Amino acid sequence: MKNISFIKILLSIFTICLTAQLNAQLSSYGMALGAHVSNISITPSSGSVSQEVEVDYGAQGGFHFGGYYRIGLGFIYFEPQIWFTHLNHVLTFQNGVGENHKASLKLNRIDFPVEFGLKIGPLFALYGPVYSIPINSPGPLDVKINNSGSWTSQLGVGLKLVGLQLTFRYEGPLTFSEVILIEGIEAEFMGASSQLIAGISVKL
Repeated sequence: MKNISFIKILLSIFTICLTAQLNAQLSSYGMALGAHVSNISITPSSGSVSQEVEVDYGAQGGFHFGGYYRIGLGFIYFEPQIWFTHLNHVLTFQNGVGENHKASLKLNRIDFPVEFGLKIGPLFALYGPVYSIPINSPGPLDVKINNSGSWTSQLGVGLKLVGLQLTFRYEGPLTFSEVILIEGIEAEFMGASSQLIAGISVKL
């Protein structure tokens, strides 16, 4: 009986150690950061103040940083993330007398990408929905963001090298509604931003 009890204890210890090892192999976490090339389109809302809104459509820069938690299951993985994302665009406003005003529109967001991927060797493909919460930021314009949050999605490819993960993503149009006050004139518009994102993740 003592031998049977001792064997049970050894099996229990082995099971616990094996479970802990498997969990360590299946899950990981780390830091993520990246650079963005973002484009934006603007459509004045109906009923807004009669004012032409033009956008500089040159590529605009941005960045993100945050963290991730990955659960790997062989060829597939699941990876929720959290990012702080900053985008910057140049808008040109023209008033009724033909005067132009240039100003920076800063779009700060908290993003929650929920990434699903297929991994073959060091290469992988990814897709996932992204929920974004806009954050007001002080600047030369008084910008009021009307919407509390919105959904978009990301599609991309990547390369995993030991503890590093390199990704290249496209993020589909993210819509938002804003009110801008400039020199006492109010203009409301609907906007949409799309991005190319080059990112790197570091396993901790």
